[in-house]
Amino acid sequence: MRRETGEVLASQSKMLEHMGKASGPTNEQIATLFTNHLADIETWVAQRPEIEVLYVSYNDLVQNPSAAVDRIKTFLNRPLNVDAMIATVDISLYRNRGK
Repeated sequence: MRRETGEVLASQSKMLEHMGKASGPTNEQIATLFTNHLADIETWVAQRPEIEVLYVSYNDLVQNPSAAVDRIKTFLNRPLNVDAMIATVDISLYRNRGK
């Protein structure tokens, strides 16, 4: 599951603020570390032919759950309760949207 880094950091900052905890490194520092780490993982996975990956955008999933669930079903090639999967998506929880 992928989500825009700025949204992840905004969500994390709000959670830490709500809990009364210091955020530590700046969002820019965390974004750089996170982006580099993801690139390393993607490179490693790409070199492993025995690993199949489906990257799903959180943003796309929330905006169009039917299309995302269809991609997941196709990738897994298994019977799935598509209606139940789609029903679990709650747009009201998508609070830290990119501007």
